[in-house]
Amino acid sequence: MTTFNEILGTTHSSARQEVKKRYKLLSSKCHPDKGGSNGLFRLVKLAFEMVNKGLGDKSISQHQDFNENTERQLKIQIALLNDELVEQKSKNQTLSQELRKSELKNSELETEIQEQNYKIAALERQFDSKKANSQSSSSTHFYILVAVAIILVTIAFIKHSRKIEELLNQEPIVQTAPLKTKSVKDIYTLHIGSFRHFKNVKALEKKLLERGYQVEITTDQELYIVMLSLEVAQPRIDEIIDDIYSITSLRPKIVNNVQR
Repeated sequence: MTTFNEILGTTHSSARQEVKKRYKLLSSKCHPDKGGSNGLFRLVKLAFEMVNKGLGDKSISQHQDFNENTERQLKIQIALLNDELVEQKSKNQTLSQELRKSELKNSELETEIQEQNYKIAALERQFDSKKANSQSSSSTHFYILVAVAIILVTIAFIKHSRKIEELLNQEPIVQTAPLKTKSVKDIYTLHIGSFRHFKNVKALEKKLLERGYQVEITTDQELYIVMLSLEVAQPRIDEIIDDIYSITSLRPKIVNNVQR
């Protein structure tokens, strides 16, 4: 049975900072304003409290908001969260590699500047040796050489600074392996609702068609029955039911499921 640790994706040895990070990410996905539900959000909050109390390995089966539907939704959200964390770690690793390259370039630049300083020192010694014979001309020549050396160092520094800035501003290109998903799809028949007035049926049909669903309308005596036929993978049927509920305020019921 599912435990509080399994909800957050933590273990009894997880650090407090890691537990807090997982809670923030998962609670944001399960919030009712983000497509989740009040039941899911309360379970995630309860899991965070229980894990912090050292009770993360206890089962959540006795909680009033727990049922098979919420368990499936939690597992979907946790799987998505794990994928995002793997992708984020890959981006951080790529960025760290770019920063190490920049640090290496900085080290090379410092070496180059040091070499230029050695050259300037050599020019100064050369100037001192010739100062007695031709103080005026040697002084002018020396300062010209020093100025040229300073210009070369400055140009090299500017070029390298621009390269570092470009590296840091580049967004890391992260290639992640495609998620392996189940390709087999089942055929589901959903009952949306039964209505007495045809104008209500047409208004409902319009909303569903705008969402891309194929609507089937049948009659039974004085009632109009609205049905949907879908061919989707089993993990997505709960998401579709929640989507239909969000746009119609009606909770569809599965009346038929043909496995392929």
